[in-house]
Amino acid sequence: MRPVSPAELALFHSFNRTERFRVEVRRRGSPWVDISERVLSISIDHSGDEPISTASLEINDSWTIFGAARSLNPLVLSSQYNQPTPLLWPNNEVRIWVGLAPLGEEPQTWHLLFHGVIGDSVRCRGSKAERSLSLHLRDLGKRLQERMIVGEFLYGSKAGEAVVAVMQGLLNQHVPDLGIRLLVRDNPQFMIFPVKVGECSVWEALQDLLKPTGYMCRYWFWPAGSTAYDCEGNPVPIEEDGYYLTVVDPKRDNTTAVDSLQAEVDTITEEDIELCDDTVRNSVWVRYYDRNTKNYMEVHRMDGDSVATYGERIIVVGQDDVPYIDTFTEAWDLAGVILHDLAEIPASDVLTCQLMPHLEVWDVLDVTNARLSTGTTKLGILSLRYDLAPGEPFTMTITGSRERVIGQIRTWLVSQGSSTPATLPATLAGGTGQARVTILPDGSCATEVVLEVVPPAEEPVDYYEWRWALAGESKWHEATTDIPVLRVTDVPPGSKVIWTCRARLKGGER
Repeated sequence: MRPVSPAELALFHSFNRTERFRVEVRRRGSPWVDISERVLSISIDHSGDEPISTASLEINDSWTIFGAARSLNPLVLSSQYNQPTPLLWPNNEVRIWVGLAPLGEEPQTWHLLFHGVIGDSVRCRGSKAERSLSLHLRDLGKRLQERMIVGEFLYGSKAGEAVVAVMQGLLNQHVPDLGIRLLVRDNPQFMIFPVKVGECSVWEALQDLLKPTGYMCRYWFWPAGSTAYDCEGNPVPIEEDGYYLTVVDPKRDNTTAVDSLQAEVDTITEEDIELCDDTVRNSVWVRYYDRNTKNYMEVHRMDGDSVATYGERIIVVGQDDVPYIDTFTEAWDLAGVILHDLAEIPASDVLTCQLMPHLEVWDVLDVTNARLSTGTTKLGILSLRYDLAPGEPFTMTITGSRERVIGQIRTWLVSQGSSTPATLPATLAGGTGQARVTILPDGSCATEVVLEVVPPAEEPVDYYEWRWALAGESKWHEATTDIPVLRVTDVPPGSKVIWTCRARLKGGER
């Protein structure tokens, strides 16, 4: 929950109040431009299951009122809003604020609800007289989702490197122009051993690094005056209200209500209850290759109460899904996290009430006295949706799970369960080659070259990769063997064979 004073809390629980919103847009490095008077409606979605927040805006662009000179259509280049470049153009930023005050007064304090990037959709439509624009935005994580890591890079160390330090190093290497300083609200204390990361977006890599812990990396709101920490544990004073890239823990064991909804105080306009068991998984298998022994391992963990209620619902998570899991303890803990999120029906209550900007996803609400048709007494917030429009009451829709906080549902359900050994190659030092000639009955010669390498002394090998060519020719031949020997036949007499060999270790260099 965001910090809130008693006076603000009373105002948040009141429906009789002054409500305003402010929408600002800026080109990167330029001042903010206020377009609030042009906005017809706003919807904002924050989810504890999806680390990217989104927003949709409907904007008035009537030429009868504003004409071409004040059009926000980014293709009307003569507009004052599109000088020197279009304002509502991809990669420009949008901030959405809400201000609340006692009825009859104007807001003095503004609460930031969203900070995002234009580009997903800028839609212009209408007739000659009535024109509008529709924007659909993602938060600042959009830039990291669209920055690809080309190739694979080795991260971690044999002694283990803190996952938050690996994440900061990844940001420094692949998005140095954004100058992102990763903040740590909750430290997972998870170590990364040598593993390849790449051929994916920067955003995907950050999420995958945290996936084994159940933590999440997202743009999280920090109020001015608070203190965060960087990946080395140094305090970072927050100077301005904003959304900053942060490592956060859903705190699944949290049962303390931060606030309450009451039918006599709050304006609860609707409650929608849905019971659906399609996401229930109560029997978890985690497959991995052990870091030390390189042996294939499986860990199985069940929730007996859930199995008794819904029957056995199996999910298999493999090392392809969580490549950083490679010990029994890590696999056992991961299975427990997955069971917590999936063993019961996740979302049962959807409540619509007045907008309260202090609530956040993963907060626990006391709804004992707000029930319309459910026996739920506490609600772990899974998602928040804000709906704002001029002249209409600002509302908030809270989707929650009964009695508990849930982390990542979708993340686990996309697991495939495969556990292909990591394919970090080990180049072998030394090797021998021998030529053999056999005289055939017809007097001709059959030649064979036997290439052999010495296996690693302490590392089990999955297979050997060979490349060889005849000296003077440009064609390379490739082969794979289960043993450290390759036989090359039909080599012309007097030829010289050039060759290399690499060993693929079981489980990779873990």
